[in-house]
Amino acid sequence: MFNGRPNNTKKMSPFLIPTTLLLIILTLLGCGNDDNVLAPKEAQEALLAAPSNAAYVLCKHAEGWIGPSGGTIEIPECAKAVFPIGALNKDVYITMDVEIDYDNSKIHYIFGPHGTSFNQPVRLEMPWEILKNYDGPLQLWYLEDNLEWVLVQNAIIEKTNKLCTVYVNHFSEYYFPRR
Repeated sequence: MFNGRPNNTKKMSPFLIPTTLLLIILTLLGCGNDDNVLAPKEAQEALLAAPSNAAYVLCKHAEGWIGPSGGTIEIPECAKAVFPIGALNKDVYITMDVEIDYDNSKIHYIFGPHGTSFNQPVRLEMPWEILKNYDGPLQLWYLEDNLEWVLVQNAIIEKTNKLCTVYVNHFSEYYFPRR
C-alpha cells in the first residue's frame, strides 16, 4: 500500500460480529433461567443457585458424538439414550441434560439437538429412583412442537426398577411427572 509494499491487512468477515454476539448470548443463557449460576461442564454435575424460595435443583450433563454405527450417551443413574445401528445418517453431536427438582419431585430431561430425527427408533431410559420417596402418578410428558406438554402414550413404566423407557423417532424434552 505504501512505498510499493503489498497490503497485508485483511478485511473483517461481515459474519464475525454477529457470530461473536450470538456466542456471547448463548453462553449467558446456559442451563436453566437467568437466576442460575452454572459450574463448569467438566464437573458433569452442577448445583444451581436459585432464589431462597425456589426448589433445590441439580443439573447433570452428558454429550458426545454418535454416528451411523450407533452408540450410547448416558448420565449414570439419571438418563440414557441408546442409538441402534442406522439411526443416524451422519455423525451428530448429542447432548443430554437432566434437571432434578427434589423439593417438587420432578425431573426434566432435555435431549438434543432438539428435533433431531432418527431412521430407527432410539431408546430413551429415564429413571426416577433419584426421587427417593416419590409415590405420585407415574406419567411421562413430552414437549410437542415447543408449544404444549403431551402425555407419552407408549412409555413403558417399570415400577419395580423405577424406570421409564420410551422409543422415539426424534428428540424432545421430557418431564416426569408433570402435574
